[in-house]
Amino acid sequence: WRPPEGIHALAGLARLLAAQGDSEGAYRLGNFVLANSASWQWSKDIAADLLAQLEMGLSPESVSAARKWGNEKRFEEVASQYLH
Repeated sequence: WRPPEGIHALAGLARLLAAQGDSEGAYRLGNFVLANSASWQWSKDIAADLLAQLEMGLSPESVSAARKWGNEKRFEEVASQYLH
């Protein structure tokens, strides 16, 4: 996976996680997509829309932890966790 394509796949995966009820996992991945400089704008748009939908249903602690996770993770780490 090259980063922009992999990150776009992660944006789609975040939407799937949300649809399956894993709001925290979806919010975490969405934050990673937004924070990564290799993200395409349309990937960021997908993530931003998803985060806006999910944020009100999460605790402030979950939101803070997801933002921290999204900002700190490298693409290789996230890809190995979700794209294999």
